[in-house]
Amino acid sequence: MSESSLLEKCCLIGQSVTGNPTHFMVDRAFAETGLDWRFLTFEVGESRLVDAIRGVSALGFSGVLLLPSLQRLSWDHVGKHTERADQTRSVSCLMRRDDRLVGDDLAGESVIACIVRSLPIAGRHAAVLGLEGRGLATAYALLQHGAASLRIADLSQDDSQEQIDRLKATFPDRLVETIDADDQFIDLPGEVNLLASASCWDKKRDAPVAEALAPSLRDDMIVADARVRAGLSPLLHRAAERGAKVVPGIEILAREIAEAVRLWTGVEPPEDALLDAAEEFLGV
Repeated sequence: MSESSLLEKCCLIGQSVTGNPTHFMVDRAFAETGLDWRFLTFEVGESRLVDAIRGVSALGFSGVLLLPSLQRLSWDHVGKHTERADQTRSVSCLMRRDDRLVGDDLAGESVIACIVRSLPIAGRHAAVLGLEGRGLATAYALLQHGAASLRIADLSQDDSQEQIDRLKATFPDRLVETIDADDQFIDLPGEVNLLASASCWDKKRDAPVAEALAPSLRDDMIVADARVRAGLSPLLHRAAERGAKVVPGIEILAREIAEAVRLWTGVEPPEDALLDAAEEFLGV
């Protein structure tokens, strides 16, 4: 069989992939664009990540999506990166270029693309909840798109000072600072009018974090929550009750998958079809 007769293939690599709509959405993307490509999903723990990346590279996969818990670990094990992946030191997507897989980070830009459909980012005072998951990529993207200031609520209590120092060094003309935060109290400054929750903490924390933020939510704000779930998250429910514009996680995931498919195939699928697929999978 000639190499040209083999089906093109892509995959998802992650931990706890059960219940994730990505596979269903990518299959829909290929169908909508008329591409005879195949998509696979692999459950891979941190200890086997290097083997998995080597395997998909050797087997000729054209593209890979990585779930958030493996994105920063993957950066060290991919030989070539885009400029934005080098900036965040994280890889959410692999694409084949010149017979090798190149790492890119679509996580932050997918959040931004959904926000700017409602309101411009330039001049806004932003806050992100944590730097794990999509958090760091979202922080970089917000500042690159002109946010006047950035507050970081470090709910994970991880050692994130190195990432914060890099943000400050990259954007020395912008205010970048941490704010006091835990599950009961988040000291959100009154000027903040853009809030992004892009981390991957345990879902049990969603409700208390939403309650801690509720007094600070207003109708002049836009609030994005990258958590993929059926319906609105507790944070977005609270924000919508107060008249804020909200951006749910399935919209962000649809944007990221559409961009990944474009990078893999050269054809961008319609996001509406991907949203329909996500809602069908999640039973919305």
